[in-house]
Amino acid sequence: MSVGESYEVLVSRRVRMDQNMPGHMLTLADRPIFRPAKETFWPAQKNLEDRQRRTFKNWTGHLDALRILSLKIRLAVESENACQGQAD
Repeated sequence: MSVGESYEVLVSRRVRMDQNMPGHMLTLADRPIFRPAKETFWPAQKNLEDRQRRTFKNWTGHLDALRILSLKIRLAVESENACQGQAD
């Protein structure tokens, strides 16, 4: 398990495939983590990426794809919010 770029819980595919892993771990997948109120105390993205590399074998290629997808989603949300702001 690790924490993603948007501070969501990442669960390894191994957990989904391994019968000995607790099934309740899957219920945490993609859920946001609880963060401190002050952003200065949030985990640094660099540290999260390091953790992901160590946690998820062969994950580095997927990190780039996830970053691109995350950026596209963020841009789409910002664009939608801007359009709604103009309509008001």
